[in-house]
Amino acid sequence: MKKYYLLLFIAVLSSCSNNDSEPKNTEAQESLRGRWNWVKTTKEPSTIVLTPASQNKTTVLEFSGNSVKEYENGTLLYDRKFSVVKKPSIYGGEKNMFVFEGVYTFANKSSQIAPTVISSFEIIGDKLYIRQEIQNGIISEYERPKID
Repeated sequence: MKKYYLLLFIAVLSSCSNNDSEPKNTEAQESLRGRWNWVKTTKEPSTIVLTPASQNKTTVLEFSGNSVKEYENGTLLYDRKFSVVKKPSIYGGEKNMFVFEGVYTFANKSSQIAPTVISSFEIIGDKLYIRQEIQNGIISEYERPKID
């Protein structure tokens, strides 16, 4: 029985691997470069808005080449490798999507492995909007700090 679980585990991991044949959007990836401060997060269609003040924390994303670091209250939470591909969005049209390398989460007690939630992003002026590509997904807004 353990052999079957191992085979299933290997099959799931290989089916969730990064598709190297997808064209990378290096221009969009480069546009992320720098630091972004968290402004707010909302979950559609909810009216609940989470902010640094309401959560008593600051969050900063720092993009550099193919790496993104997330800091909470100045402490590094993670450093992940990523790329950007353009794919159809569940919200219509094609959007830039994050593809993180080797990031998986445990989905439930039966230890099924599933890739993390796919997120698209859009940059408008000095604002970065990251949206989960699931129904009623979470939208987080970040702002590029102004340089004096």
